[in-house]
Formats: sequence, structure tokens, C-alpha cells
Amino acid sequence: VLYAKVGEAVVVAKRKGEQWFIGGITGNQPQNIEIDLGFIPAGQSFTLTSFEDGINADRQAMDYKKKESTVNNQTRMTLKMVRNGGWAGTIKMK
Repeated sequence: VLYAKVGEAVVVAKRKGEQWFIGGITGNQPQNIEIDLGFIPAGQSFTLTSFEDGINADRQAMDYKKKESTVNNQTRMTLKMVRNGGWAGTIKMK
């Protein structure tokens, strides 16, 4: 569990082999949640593929953005989720 507040939001991470899966979900209020990727192995670069709420996701639940970025165990990132929204990502070794 990377973040949890009852009734507000939760962000969890799960590893299978060398790949990580991260998921977050919010309650009735939009959330900006900062997470630390210090749990991934040090000294390596990884590719993060994420799916996050789009600009109209609070009105149209199917609105999302897909992003790819390079991360490492020093990366801190902010997950922006709308009311009743979510965030999902995978982290793979480059």
C-alpha cells in the first residue's frame, strides 16, 4: 500500500516477476497523491506506462490519457485523479 485514507483514496503496488503494477482509486473528492517509487530496484531505469483521468473524466468516465516515461527508484510522482476517478500504471525494466 503506497497511500490509503479511508473514504478518500487508495494507491497500491504489486510485483510479478520484474514488472510492477500500480493502481489508484478515489472517493467523492478529486485527489493529487504523491507517491515515491523507492520500492523499485536501485541503479536501473524503468519504463512507466500510465493511464490517468483525462480532462473531462469527471463528466465522461471513459476520458483518459496514456503516458510513457522513464523512472527510477529516486522518482516521486503525483497521481492526479478526479472525483470517483482512478489511475493505473505498469513499470517494466528498459
